[in-house]
Amino acid sequence: GIKGISFDCCISNMTDVLAGHFAELKASSSGVSLQNHITRVAGKALQQDGELTVAQLQEVSRSVKYDELAWTDKPKPASVDVNASRNVLSLFKKDLPRADENGIQVSAGTSGSQAVVPNIVAESELLQWAGVSLGDDAAVRIALAIRKLGKEQDGLKSLRFWGRIQGLQADYYVAEGVLAEPKAQQYADLKPWDPLRRDVDKVVHHNQFKYFVCNSIGSQWTALGDVKFSEILATRPLKRYLTGNLTSPVSGFPVYPGNEAVFLRAQIARINSEAAIAPVGYYAITEPEDEGQSPELVLNAEFEAPDAEGLVEAGGWQHYYPGVPEVDPPKEEPEEEADPEEEPEDPEPPEPVALELREMGEDEVILARRACAAYEARVLTEVTVRNWPGAIGVAVDNKYVFFYNGYGQCEQQTGCFAPPMPPAIVADADEAPEQDDLRLKLDVGAEGGEAAGDGEEGAEE
Repeated sequence: GIKGISFDCCISNMTDVLAGHFAELKASSSGVSLQNHITRVAGKALQQDGELTVAQLQEVSRSVKYDELAWTDKPKPASVDVNASRNVLSLFKKDLPRADENGIQVSAGTSGSQAVVPNIVAESELLQWAGVSLGDDAAVRIALAIRKLGKEQDGLKSLRFWGRIQGLQADYYVAEGVLAEPKAQQYADLKPWDPLRRDVDKVVHHNQFKYFVCNSIGSQWTALGDVKFSEILATRPLKRYLTGNLTSPVSGFPVYPGNEAVFLRAQIARINSEAAIAPVGYYAITEPEDEGQSPELVLNAEFEAPDAEGLVEAGGWQHYYPGVPEVDPPKEEPEEEADPEEEPEDPEPPEPVALELREMGEDEVILARRACAAYEARVLTEVTVRNWPGAIGVAVDNKYVFFYNGYGQCEQQTGCFAPPMPPAIVADADEAPEQDDLRLKLDVGAEGGEAAGDGEEGAEE
């Protein structure tokens, strides 16, 4: 017993007390009331041999609670997706040697057209000084994935990691390649002022860059198509987060002419033209030697890094990606007095879009500061563009890195974002005046003609 009181007597007294206050005993959220719990404790305690102490009674009550909270159904085994791990593991596989045309064993991917890949791990360490990093492990995996892509793709002069665009369902890891040779001109058989040809010619320098995206490091890269001038213009009035699925439709107004893959390529072109800046003199444009060649953007071998004071100001930076040209002016209508028999003269062909380094505009706002000013041994300067959060450039000595990590959205500078209103509703057509039925007129005319014919015959008789 417990202090001289038998257990049966204690249970009996407790039952009498609970019976008197049964209406006050409410069930808990689990559906178990106090009376039911004490009844189960008493039933389990009576099954014990010998006398019970207070500690043993508390243990019995705890075991009853545990039995009530235990799982009634076995939980389903957790589903683990091992595809991502397998994709990363494939990056560390060593390429097996292959035989060339002469039967000589050479290592895989050692062709002369292999793209040049920068030291991505060193660039990641440089970005860490500015407080931007994807992690050391991710930097190594990205470097391996970019090198593997460079071996698989032909026709690329260089290849680098551009950045990451975050999406609602999945992110986009973006790789940027530079074509070794300029692409053949599209719609060359059309006139220079033809809308289809102008839609491509105005962004011809943008299409010298080739972009590849994937949703996870190690997965298959997908090449994005060439961008068009109309697609870039169509992204400006839209404010839309990416989903991570290239085939998903782009909903909104105005209606966008393409899916998310087209929208993503156009947004990358906008980010490059507006947010990618480099120290003045870091890049140079080569002059073509032959008439058929195009100018190229190359690193300036004679570049000398400016001091920290020169990079803190906006005048120390410049845009090096191709810009987005203005919309063509409307065509001039022919004069009314012109002779219609004369063939109209073809207008002068438009000037080709020039590839040039652009200075910072007066309305552009950037934030340039020294990164880790306490480290005086090296002058590190980081610059961000206010219009595009996530775009950052880091310059140290004669090195420069541009990186983007954001949602691919342009920041609204004035007020809140307001979607464009739909066009005005077309006015109803003017009501046409009432007219007599033509069929009735024809019927009446036919009958009158027959009657007149009969009268003439009667007169002759």
